Amino acid sequence: MVGPSSSCRSVLPVKTAVSSTRCPTSSIPNGPDPGCGATCCRNFPPDAHPAWKPRSRIRDDLLAFLIPRPGIQPELWAWIGAYDHVVLAQLWGTMPELPDALPRFTRELRQHWEQHGRPLLPPVPDDNHDALADARHNLAKFEAIEAARRTR
Repeated sequence: MVGPSSSCRSVLPVKTAVSSTRCPTSSIPNGPDPGCGATCCRNFPPDAHPAWKPRSRIRDDLLAFLIPRPGIQPELWAWIGAYDHVVLAQLWGTMPELPDALPRFTRELRQHWEQHGRPLLPPVPDDNHDALADARHNLAKFEAIEAARRTR
């Protein structure tokens, strides 16, 4: 999930912004990414759809979302998101090329869950692997963990 480090958190899995850079369509010469397969790619529009954007546009839109005004320090969260962070960095080239305002790591929601006793989590939604559905589910998981943590 992505959000400022204040008490106000918005949610967006890292993969939302970078899916088009890692999940192939028929136009990618090396063929499908085996890790993507029928899970997230099934939600993608056809190659000619106007929703597809070049990396530079995704990068600019993502930075504007994460840092809508000066002084915001975003916090990135994901459920097993190490690879997602690598792909995020690749939008700018390499990790050292990330803008200074972006964190150099993504906080691990699953680890947070384990550290706080593995509380009951909300069920996986029917539309999982849709980036926005996953974002909402990750927020619900975070809120369930925090609620359980506060009652301990």
